[in-house]
Amino acid sequence: MDTLCNGHEVQLKDLDGLYFPDAADRWKNWTGKCTRIESRSGLWRAQAAQASSTVGWLNITEAVGDDYAQWDTWLNTQKLYDASSVPIGGSLEEDQLAVVVLSPVFLAALKKHIDSPTALRYSPLQRDCLLLLSQRLFIHQAYFSLLEEGSPCAMRIDAEAEGRPCQFFLLRTSNAVGGQSAIAVTHFPSFKIPVQGRAGNNVTIGARTNVLISGYNEQDLEDFIANLGMLNHFPSAPSQFITNFINVEKEKCFRRVRETVREMQTVIHDLAKEAMKAPSARQKLNETVSLYFVVHHLRTDRLVSWRDQLKLLRDQVSQKGDDQNMVMYLDQQISRYDHRIGRCDMVLQGASLAYQMETTQLSRKDTEIAIGDTKTMKAIAVLTLLFLPDYARRSANRGRAERGE
Repeated sequence: MDTLCNGHEVQLKDLDGLYFPDAADRWKNWTGKCTRIESRSGLWRAQAAQASSTVGWLNITEAVGDDYAQWDTWLNTQKLYDASSVPIGGSLEEDQLAVVVLSPVFLAALKKHIDSPTALRYSPLQRDCLLLLSQRLFIHQAYFSLLEEGSPCAMRIDAEAEGRPCQFFLLRTSNAVGGQSAIAVTHFPSFKIPVQGRAGNNVTIGARTNVLISGYNEQDLEDFIANLGMLNHFPSAPSQFITNFINVEKEKCFRRVRETVREMQTVIHDLAKEAMKAPSARQKLNETVSLYFVVHHLRTDRLVSWRDQLKLLRDQVSQKGDDQNMVMYLDQQISRYDHRIGRCDMVLQGASLAYQMETTQLSRKDTEIAIGDTKTMKAIAVLTLLFLPDYARRSANRGRAERGE
């Protein structure tokens, strides 16, 4: 088992691949939203006792990206418990969670949110605040490599921090398509520790789950919180945050795929009804080609790449053998992605067939026009052969008469 201190703890150099705001530079003067979510199992039980389905058990606040003292104060309340934390006559059995969500940044100079392939490299937090946050919440250093590289990824790492076993989950969607996001989950399972002077010498320390999410806009954050509110128990396992992240990504991705596929189907149907007038037909063909590449791009760089990463994550979780429910969930999601990929394949094949049929008809039309032009040229040539000799003879006679021959 690896140790967080020996290769996983975030260092300042791990943030070198990211971009940070700078008020003095107009091209680095950007803003972003930082949202903090925290709770403990006792709050959830109190809310459940009131038969309420709201998210009142979640403490949700917005934070300032450059207020180091504010972050330090908040993170001090999110410390990892150990034997020295147990109060006399008290207990630390409550499970706890801390979630930080970072939005895409808004670039003031361009007056727009950044949604380029490098979007996740732009941090709404100052460098020192992000470093403090990452170290206090035990975020794995590989998370920032994922933000920098942009390749889709889904992995689990078992390690140890502060003498406690922990699990790291790192997921990142592809940067080839807009709306990319990433999540790092660090989970410390509940465990028992010996404490002198206590009956049985054992005290249960509750589970702690820390989460860092990058790239969530307001709608993504709203969906993520709503999914937490629908749980019928406190999310004390990392799988609840992983499945939540995957659900938000799936809905966002499938929505875009459905809209694009529907648009492409409409263009194909219009193309089939279009009278074969060359200008309008060629315009429809150009639209078909453009949408073909969009759908193919979504299929390859969003659906297939993410499905393959879910397969890898499923295999990793299955090998550990400690979360069969998550394995079943990942199998279901993989099947849904397979179905959506099949739908894309079907419309791509239909578009390819329609394109071939229309180009064939256009070629035939061009050939008919060319044949007509050829017939006209032949007629002109025949007329020329018929009348040119007589014209030449009369011209020659006229020339001799003028010369008096």
